[in-house]
Amino acid sequence: MPDPLRTQPCPGQDHAFVQGYCGRYYPDAEQPAVYIPFAVLTPQPQKVKAHGAKTMSLSPVVYFSGGPGEGGNTLAAKLDHWRYWMLDAGIKRPLILWDSRGNEGAWGYFQCEGYRLWALNQLRYAEHAQGDELSKVKACLKQWRTQLGNTGFEQFNAQRSAQDIVALLLQLGHEHWHMMATSYGSRVAQAVVALEPARAQSLLLDSPYSWAVNSRLAHSLRWVAGFQRILAWCQARQSCHQGESVEPLFWQAIAALETKSATVKFRLEGYHHQAKVDANLFAHLLFSTFYYPQSLSQEAFAEARYTQLVPLLKQVVKGDWAHLQLMAGPLLSQSYSSAANTWLYWAAECNDNQVLSEREYQQGVAKLGVWARFFAPDMSLLICAQLNGLVASQAPSSLQAPRTVPALVLTGELDPVVSLKDVKQLLESLSTHMVVSAVAHGHGVLAEDTCSSAWLPEYWASPKAFIENWIAKADASHGTVPFPNTGQKASSCRLEY
Repeated sequence: MPDPLRTQPCPGQDHAFVQGYCGRYYPDAEQPAVYIPFAVLTPQPQKVKAHGAKTMSLSPVVYFSGGPGEGGNTLAAKLDHWRYWMLDAGIKRPLILWDSRGNEGAWGYFQCEGYRLWALNQLRYAEHAQGDELSKVKACLKQWRTQLGNTGFEQFNAQRSAQDIVALLLQLGHEHWHMMATSYGSRVAQAVVALEPARAQSLLLDSPYSWAVNSRLAHSLRWVAGFQRILAWCQARQSCHQGESVEPLFWQAIAALETKSATVKFRLEGYHHQAKVDANLFAHLLFSTFYYPQSLSQEAFAEARYTQLVPLLKQVVKGDWAHLQLMAGPLLSQSYSSAANTWLYWAAECNDNQVLSEREYQQGVAKLGVWARFFAPDMSLLICAQLNGLVASQAPSSLQAPRTVPALVLTGELDPVVSLKDVKQLLESLSTHMVVSAVAHGHGVLAEDTCSSAWLPEYWASPKAFIENWIAKADASHGTVPFPNTGQKASSCRLEY
């Protein structure tokens, strides 16, 4: 039987302070087309060892990326980012990066240019035939099944990813590990705790995706609640609302785009494209800026620039699309890039969530009132049917048992899909935990280094003591405290509890 673990030099250049090796792990000998790409980065002066060595003095940190479908963690550009991140944060223990099956290079088996180019073309037009789209989807599915060796799509889910990374870590010779996860990756990390509670030394969950969001309908409900929370946040701040009633202004912008769609130009992979932005697309693009404002190069919706929200809405009402161009261009370029693994996202979403019929979905959405207009049944329901989606995975029941695993959660104050209520429910099963909130921040705190990273070595050295120390500070101050409290400048993060 061939070795399931095959190592090779990493792409890019190691530097004097962080070195490593990369490879592929084949979890199933009967599926040679399925593998897990990984990278092990080790700070010097520790000597980099080949797999199987059990002599590393510090337990590694394992990173779980979001999505599902975010990947490319073992590509040169991201490895270079992580090398310097380790150096800047003073990380003294190995860092293990990996991509879930089907996700190497952020697209893996799921490249399907026919559908992507068809979808780009459809951005120019207001309507298209659903039957035509379904035929494109079926063609992609046929292609992917062939590339997967005719294995099923049911293998793409949080539980299977957890099994894969546990098997990889054991193959690499590690007996214990710390877990650092972002968004959807937090689901996988929780499943790892359920599989191997005695080996998990700590959890660091950034914008943890709630297991309560277990269907397409639940996603839609969170979308509306998050949108309303953002508009209310703006209405409570003079610098944001600028004397306007924000939610009524939003609906005026929607009415204007129902009368006449905007035209937005964007550049993608060397070519110029354009999109007709109607009321529905505008609402979803605006939500994307709330969801992940850091994705915009101009960071238009960071706290200091939230003042652009009301001017954007007022311009749209008047038929002026200059601000809309600034907002939508980068988002469309990112969404339709060939590196966007949309289909791995859908494969995992269909398997991790309940598959609803169109009737069930419509009945649930109808309860949203005026917001229901943004959630007409779309191709997502047909995609799950074509993928033969399974019944929803459940939150690991054994996660209730390992109460000794310390957990630190980072969450954005303006995260529209992960509220503080979600975080509290998540942590009810853990006895040692703390929550840090990033002020006026959306989804994904860790990547932007919003709360600094300098405290991470101390946390991983003794997670339980670290948390208890900060909780004691909060108790002593009888309220929230800046985190981390460097004493130099006001922190944009605070300890919630």
